[in-house]
Amino acid sequence: MKLSRFWRALEDLPAGADTRYAWRQRLGDELTAAEGLLRRTGRVATVLSCPSPGGDRCPRRVVRHADGSLVAVCGNRPRECAQIDISLDDLAIYELDTRALASQIGRSLDLRPAFRPAAGLHQVWQIGFADIAAGCSFPVYLTIPTERNGLLPHISRLLRSGSGPFGLLSPTQAYFSEATLEALSRNASDAAALEEITEASAAEGLACLGPAQAIFPRAWAAVEPDPEAPPRAWSLPPDVKWENLIFAFEAEEMLRVICRGESRTVEPIDLGMRDARTKKPTLQWKTLQVLAVTGGSLRTAKPSEAARIKKQKQLFAEKLQAAFGIKEDPVPWDPSAREYRARFVIRGDVLRDILRRRRGQ
Repeated sequence: MKLSRFWRALEDLPAGADTRYAWRQRLGDELTAAEGLLRRTGRVATVLSCPSPGGDRCPRRVVRHADGSLVAVCGNRPRECAQIDISLDDLAIYELDTRALASQIGRSLDLRPAFRPAAGLHQVWQIGFADIAAGCSFPVYLTIPTERNGLLPHISRLLRSGSGPFGLLSPTQAYFSEATLEALSRNASDAAALEEITEASAAEGLACLGPAQAIFPRAWAAVEPDPEAPPRAWSLPPDVKWENLIFAFEAEEMLRVICRGESRTVEPIDLGMRDARTKKPTLQWKTLQVLAVTGGSLRTAKPSEAARIKKQKQLFAEKLQAAFGIKEDPVPWDPSAREYRARFVIRGDVLRDILRRRRGQ
């Protein structure tokens, strides 16, 4: 079922909240499918919204009779609306459950969860990341714009944040002005209306009608790996971190990389660490060997060598980032130990044995 009335109601209600009676009047047969996206606030209304507001004493006020029954009566004179019988549950105030909405959208689009309000923006939330490959992702935002707060100011703030391409979801297209869409296009970003890309049922909840790649084509194309870039040593899942990797030397120029029970064997050329002219391992491969022998630390005994070690570490990190696609620094500085420490586990038992035997020759 399409939830067209529900999405439009969200943009008509500045606070995103109303009585259960009013939600039922607004949504009709959509209420059953939309109920999982609403939550009870704990508040109870003393007035009931009117379908034809007018007069100084509108909306209808709630009156409790001696027998405990409740009615909503028009306060205008003469009365403009009929009295209606209501229940206490009719007066319960329900609001949009933004976290539930984000969760259902994220699950349907296979987003990596990351729900939080967007800093400094009214009615804008980041709901997750569309992950393409390790180190290749873009954020997806949800906004509920109102007459008081349109989309373009939000778009401008998100663009100024420097986060790169992103996807933006809004209930309807009502606030997708030409200027808004143009600003998104310049940033290789996309906007989509939930009214058009979703369906819902009481049993299954909300489901998007296409994958993230189809809904956010510009952002996806801008972030996905460059097909002309050197191939990665291992195309890892998008959520892999350096901490998930184990490096184990099996020979001087052979390294086994283990990730979540799977493994690959790589050599200097696979990590971009072989000299094209001499065909020998570069200084970056030797840095990897040092990390293996020391158990993951890289330091200098002389202050005069600090700049050289820092540059060496930087080039080494860039090679690993390119080989595995993980953006974080694989060997950050540890101020407490005053050394660079590998985020990944690195084992050098075999390498140490090789070096020990060589020294004994």
